[in-house]
Amino acid sequence: MGILNWPLNSSDEKYVATENSLPLRDASRQGRQTWIGNWATELLELASCAIMRRSRNDANLLVHRMVALGLDPCELRLLDPALAHHMQSQCSRCGSREQCLQDLASGSSGSASRNCEDWRNYCPNALALEMLSALQSRSR
Repeated sequence: MGILNWPLNSSDEKYVATENSLPLRDASRQGRQTWIGNWATELLELASCAIMRRSRNDANLLVHRMVALGLDPCELRLLDPALAHHMQSQCSRCGSREQCLQDLASGSSGSASRNCEDWRNYCPNALALEMLSALQSRSR
């Protein structure tokens, strides 16, 4: 039984806190808990981005393609998780993974992947990647 529900004698009323008179420390504790919860959520998102970068699966191809185009995959994941998830699923279902891997490997020595437009012919995320690149260049 909480203190707000405690049976009162008329002489005990002055010692019981009401809902409207919660101590300031309880309000600041709630604020800290909210802040810590938000902070923990952001840390988990960043950790998942780091894991995604280190993974050796098909989603890694999307990360490499984004990095080759000067895009930040973690920023996309934080700002638009639905788009990031959609692009990852598109990449994992793509039938041109080997070609993508070869193109990325050949372009790793410089900016050849920016100039090479072959990937746009087979990549299911080509339009989304071009849109993100255009948005990024406009914001500069």
